[in-house]
Amino acid sequence: LFCGLIDKIMKLTDKNTEDSVEEKFAEMKTASDTNLYCEKLRAFEEYKDKNISIDILLKNKKRMTLIPQEIIYKNKKIYFSFADNSNDELYEIDINKIVSISPHAGYNVLKYQPKEIIFELYGRLSKIYLLKDGERVVDFAKDKLVVANKGTDKNSLFKRLLRYDTLCRVRYPQKARTEFENLIKKSLENIDGIKDNIL
Repeated sequence: LFCGLIDKIMKLTDKNTEDSVEEKFAEMKTASDTNLYCEKLRAFEEYKDKNISIDILLKNKKRMTLIPQEIIYKNKKIYFSFADNSNDELYEIDINKIVSISPHAGYNVLKYQPKEIIFELYGRLSKIYLLKDGERVVDFAKDKLVVANKGTDKNSLFKRLLRYDTLCRVRYPQKARTEFENLIKKSLENIDGIKDNIL
């Protein structure tokens, strides 16, 4: 079978479409260089299984050292998901944008360990909040609950926390705190812009 990985790829679901197996197979075969396409798939699987950090070269000449996570099929394309321990970011990169994949110098064996994002909940919310998967209580007081979240996609977490309005603040790490505060500011600016247009 194509690349020896076709069964695994075909089982991946596309969140936006209901492509048939035939359509997915056809999409994969349209790669400009089928052999290179297969080599990238095999290399990704091999290094992922061994937890080896890898160096990737992109078509825009950018080089990155990342940790392979999973193969994703969405929007009729194949993506590789990578983690970066240096900045706690996750990346999804189109397989066609990757020129080469090779083990990082020294064959470092790494396991991505997502950092915890710690946030505080206040008032009534602190008393009724139900912990989600990957969350634990760090501290609690009369009107404050401190929660640590580990493993949730940061963007998804922030969207959920935004719904809590002034009853929630991100405290740690500093980078996440700054990003969340900027997201709040941007949301408020958007609301003010809508009000101005109405008036």
